[in-house]
Amino acid sequence: MYRSLTTLALVTLASAPVVAQTGVIEANSSTKDLVRGMQTSNDGVVATANGTLWALVWERVSATGIGSLELRYSTDQGSTWVDNNIKIQGGAIAHSSLGTMSLARNGQRIHLLWSALTGQGGANLYYSAWYQAFDVVAKTFVGSPELIADGYGTNNQFYGHAIAETGEGHLVAAITSHRAGGLGLAAWSCGLWIKQKGTTTWPTNGIQVNTGSGQNPAMEVVGERVHLTMRDTTGGYGPIYRRYNVKTASFEVGVVPCWPSSQGTTVGAGNLYSFVLDDDGGKWLLWPEGVVSGNTNAALNLSYAAPGKGDAQNDWAKNELFKDSGITGGNTAERFYGLARTTGSNVYVFYSKPADGYNTLYYEVWSGGKSVVPPIKLSSTTTTDRYTWVAGVHRRHNGHAPMVVTWGLYVASTSSGQVDFWRAGNRGFYTVYGSGCQGSLGDEPTVTANSYPTQGTTNMITWSGMPVSSLCYLGLGLNAAPPLPLTFMGAPDCTLDHDLLLPAYAGTTTSTGTYVFSAPVPNAPSLAGFGIQFQILSVDTGAPGGVMTSPAVAWRF
Repeated sequence: MYRSLTTLALVTLASAPVVAQTGVIEANSSTKDLVRGMQTSNDGVVATANGTLWALVWERVSATGIGSLELRYSTDQGSTWVDNNIKIQGGAIAHSSLGTMSLARNGQRIHLLWSALTGQGGANLYYSAWYQAFDVVAKTFVGSPELIADGYGTNNQFYGHAIAETGEGHLVAAITSHRAGGLGLAAWSCGLWIKQKGTTTWPTNGIQVNTGSGQNPAMEVVGERVHLTMRDTTGGYGPIYRRYNVKTASFEVGVVPCWPSSQGTTVGAGNLYSFVLDDDGGKWLLWPEGVVSGNTNAALNLSYAAPGKGDAQNDWAKNELFKDSGITGGNTAERFYGLARTTGSNVYVFYSKPADGYNTLYYEVWSGGKSVVPPIKLSSTTTTDRYTWVAGVHRRHNGHAPMVVTWGLYVASTSSGQVDFWRAGNRGFYTVYGSGCQGSLGDEPTVTANSYPTQGTTNMITWSGMPVSSLCYLGLGLNAAPPLPLTFMGAPDCTLDHDLLLPAYAGTTTSTGTYVFSAPVPNAPSLAGFGIQFQILSVDTGAPGGVMTSPAVAWRF
């Protein structure tokens, strides 16, 4: 089925690094007759603080369509992938497209959420939502699988879509119900299950997000805020946005349609979207609309809300990427597209086209709501249906600024499959881990990398949200480490998150409470695979112990 690819080698904009295939995560064989990655809205790859990449794949284990979820990992930025037979829930019968994962705050664990049939071999074979953590250092599961939402009937099943840890350490899972609802949810609805830090159990019922019929949520957690998009029948089968604050236990905004009000309520959207927040706070939503429910347009759309916007319908600008009569809407799950967040206000858009038989893969670059690199053909094949299953790795809780992208290649015509891994040319990646601690300003500091760690260039990291004009100290290390509470300094909620080989005076923050670290990196092949860790300690006289710490940043070349 697989092999001949043509990959573009040149993109001239500095903000648009070359996208190239790096390796194959999993390919079908005589004993594994179907493999696939995670679907468009779910996260299937994370990058840990020490540079290892982890991927989640589903593979069929019988001719009847039964399969399980497994983990693969790479220590060379995705060139080769290791299969150590790490099976989720011991190889339980899992839903083929509803596994997802995210990086824990400490950068050394993965949070896993999936849907599997309870009562293996028994009478009660209904999909339930499960959770378990995985230690990426020891390469072992932590504890036992935790049942979040137990399916108890044919029409009372539950499906896991997204999992993330908040800045303060609470776990948030987005789960949907089936046609009869249950556990606090109406039929065909999305709910949030929040496991509070320090507790050992999940709540019995979820917090309903949608007001109409809402399915297939995509979620991004920033600090204590949970940003969600999904298909909702409110306003006519269109994409909606809503935001929940874990700290206040309340919604900050109602259901907001993500298409222009001038389009009316005849939307005809499909029910699976790709959603990201860029580094500047802009919101991006990639979604299909088809000829359904009175809608006469079939197209792939990119909606955008500028930083600080998105709480009103007319905040969202709809950009039509292309028309294609093969795009379907309504209660369908198209999967031929995905977003990947990069640095600043930039995002990458990936897609194939039904009109091409899904055998050509394209990408383009958008920034601040505008197209900056027109569509580029990334890869072509003669195999029909090759790129029907596309997923960008894109969210903050993946632990890194992406341009690490996977495609689960599900080829319907051959009942086969392959999961490929792609990334941005020869550039490294960065991982943000740890959460810092709350200072006198009432929130944790934030950190962004101004660029990918790239040899032969000057690379920068910006920390924000610290006291103005305050002394700060930069700590350098080689490896992430278990968080060390600074109890001896009177700041038990602040932690050191790496091995701290070199503490150094960094300077003072600006009048807006930011600090920028800048370092030229030599163009040296010997740096390939090298990693370095950064973390800031800032003087904050109003905080416990008089200090606050930032999240840590790992560079991997």
